[in-house]
Amino acid sequence: PVAQVDIYDTKPVKKGDVLLTLDDTDARLALASAQAQLDQVSRQVSTIYENDATYAAQVQAAQAQVASAQAALDKAQKAYDDRKTLVSIGAVTGEDLTSAKAALDQARAALNNAQAQAAAAQGQRASNNALISNVSAGDNPQVVAARVKVQQAQVDLDRTVIRAPIDGVVAKNTVEVGQRVQPGTPL
Repeated sequence: PVAQVDIYDTKPVKKGDVLLTLDDTDARLALASAQAQLDQVSRQVSTIYENDATYAAQVQAAQAQVASAQAALDKAQKAYDDRKTLVSIGAVTGEDLTSAKAALDQARAALNNAQAQAAAAQGQRASNNALISNVSAGDNPQVVAARVKVQQAQVDLDRTVIRAPIDGVVAKNTVEVGQRVQPGTPL
């Protein structure tokens, strides 16, 4: 609805003079909502960028676990091989050989687990990198889209103030305060 009418019949106006003002409540709310959305998206995108360092550290930790598990497997393999040789000459019991085999199997499982965790960590980092590669946080598509919504909301708010497009004289004022006007309605 029309909130304020600053014209009357035969009033001279200059280009840019305010002719009337529409109620801007909805437009102000839309602008505030768009700004809040931009702030939220900016924080989410910043978090994605900050998570990259965390994911990189997780990858390094997982790779260290793989190296540790590989060393444990190598040690268990050597212990098993040694006992296997010694069991044939009776220096080690079959129970010792069975224990060494169980330790070897456990070391293999630990290595497989460490490798799976390393692959998962690398996958998380790759997934995160797909969201951030070749673009800054400010140029991220989600941030750009939210920024455009803020700009559109600002344009809509600015359009609640109707200004004279040219110098001239108001021939006939056809609007009153409180009247609802639609786009394209002659004023």
